[in-house]
Amino acid sequence: MLTRRLLRVLTGYSAAVALVLSAIMLVPTLMEGLNDPPEESRGFLHRVLAPLPSLWLTLLPTALMLTVLIAVPRLNLRGEIRQWRAAGVSVWPFALSTTLIALLIAGLMAGPFWTWTQPKGASLVEAVNIGPHFIDEHGELWALPVSATAAQSDGPSAGAVIGLFSLPPARRTLTGKVAAVHADGTIVLRDTQVTANLTRETGPTRPLPVRLTPQSGVTGQTAPTGADAANSTQSQGQTRVFAGLGYRLSYPALVIGLSLLILPLALSIDGNRWTLLKIAAGCLLALNILFVLLMTDALARAGFWDESWFFPLRGAMALGLGPLVLTLFEERVA
Repeated sequence: MLTRRLLRVLTGYSAAVALVLSAIMLVPTLMEGLNDPPEESRGFLHRVLAPLPSLWLTLLPTALMLTVLIAVPRLNLRGEIRQWRAAGVSVWPFALSTTLIALLIAGLMAGPFWTWTQPKGASLVEAVNIGPHFIDEHGELWALPVSATAAQSDGPSAGAVIGLFSLPPARRTLTGKVAAVHADGTIVLRDTQVTANLTRETGPTRPLPVRLTPQSGVTGQTAPTGADAANSTQSQGQTRVFAGLGYRLSYPALVIGLSLLILPLALSIDGNRWTLLKIAAGCLLALNILFVLLMTDALARAGFWDESWFFPLRGAMALGLGPLVLTLFEERVA
């Protein structure tokens, strides 16, 4: 009875938080669309909604922390939780309900909905060899995978969606639709997006076309040949596959752990003392957790840590910290 009641409340508030945060995340894209020329409604909706899954992949841990911080104190202020606690109910039924709703939502994001966060039309870097090099207006170097041009003698054709990866190293993917291909090999892309290859964080669609000028090679690098090149490509590919798999499998553990971490603070908000201070502290904790996640993701992509062990370790630490804080809270209340 208690678990069912908590699941209904958490589900309702998680849907409300999802709608509010989604509307906030859509504002920048909608504002950019006001300055663009008129386009079909279908294309406009696709451009507006395309970044949402990858944004949710980043914001979901914080969103569920805010959901718990809103839903549980609402029940506490109505006196329901006080009655259950007076009847001898421990903190663990609340933890079970929070874990179930977090596992359901995070499992959907890391399972069936995971493909929504992947860049469209981009080839995986670890599965291909380096092809032609291009440089954009900002001086950044990009390379087309061999598989993207092997079937075409004249290179990418107008209207095709292609993906290029950054050099060096290959940690980001640039995707877009070919607007024009000039005689000198220059490619003009529109509706471009830049995506981190490991975390699949996709930036907003760039309104201005991106001009890619062909380059003969990479300055300061010597391309490996023969068996060394094959072994190097295979080794790097296996590392990136393990890193991506570790991030994906540890994602539900991270979300569950952070949801449990905020639960003791939410249970302590009863409207008696320090209510406003506790609410402010909970919001600051959720926002700082988001900052830490973004910062550690950036440091991992920059090569400070090995992603294949960093992401699973981070998820395990979050999952262990949540029950530990709950245990300390229960002992203190008892």
